[in-house]
Amino acid sequence: MRKIKQIGISSLKHWREISCVYFIQLLIGLAVGLSFCGALCSSLDRSMVLDQLAKGFDRTVIMDVINSNHGVLDGVQSLAFSLLGIYLLLSVLLQAGWLANIKNNIYSLKSLFKNGLKFFFPFLGIALISILLIALFGGVFGIAFTKVVGDPLVTFSSEKPYVIWIIILAIVFILWLIIIWSWSVSSRLHFIDGNSFFTSLKLGFKTVRNKWIKFLSIGMLLIGIHVLLMFVYYWVMGDRGAPSWIIVLFGILVQQIFAFVRVALRGFGYSLLEDLHV
Repeated sequence: MRKIKQIGISSLKHWREISCVYFIQLLIGLAVGLSFCGALCSSLDRSMVLDQLAKGFDRTVIMDVINSNHGVLDGVQSLAFSLLGIYLLLSVLLQAGWLANIKNNIYSLKSLFKNGLKFFFPFLGIALISILLIALFGGVFGIAFTKVVGDPLVTFSSEKPYVIWIIILAIVFILWLIIIWSWSVSSRLHFIDGNSFFTSLKLGFKTVRNKWIKFLSIGMLLIGIHVLLMFVYYWVMGDRGAPSWIIVLFGILVQQIFAFVRVALRGFGYSLLEDLHV
């Protein structure tokens, strides 16, 4: 526990990288949010529901407006998909620089972007392989499940065994995600050490195979912290509505604090895996 605490404190030294990733995510989120707000406001201007919204936030009214104005969000969806592609590329670049900084105990944004560009294409290749492995595993498991179970309404006498099977499959899939994530990060750390691309992939696999219990423990720890944060977030926020600007600003502030903490947790996870890599 003391070592985990020390790693956590050490990961916070990379607050510049954490802040950079957070602000890039914030800018992309703002672009989509403002586009959505503009499209929604243009629809509200042509509707008769402004009097209802003037009394306070009403999610049902907004959803009715969206459903009755087909195509109003087409532009927003196109922008969101475009920004998602840009963000995925940026995330590879930022992760490359962030991992290199953690590996070499460097704490500058200049190094973040320099190493990000240096390792971008190899890390993009590792990311694509990881996505492929996840998709293949999900597809094979999904097909195998449907072949074995068939129609769940016919196979099972009640919903309980079907739900249990779904929970089991979800747990297995989560464990696979942890293994692939661990292999991906470990392979990138080996590449930063100066190994070739394919050698890094093999060394990453060997590292995870030899310490798979520790890797799974780290993954479950991070998932547990995220779940706990989710419960705390919903406990703090609740369904407060928007009776005043103070409540609105409070909600925005709480959301951004939790978003920043989630980015910091990602750096904590990188630091934990880097410690196993040594």
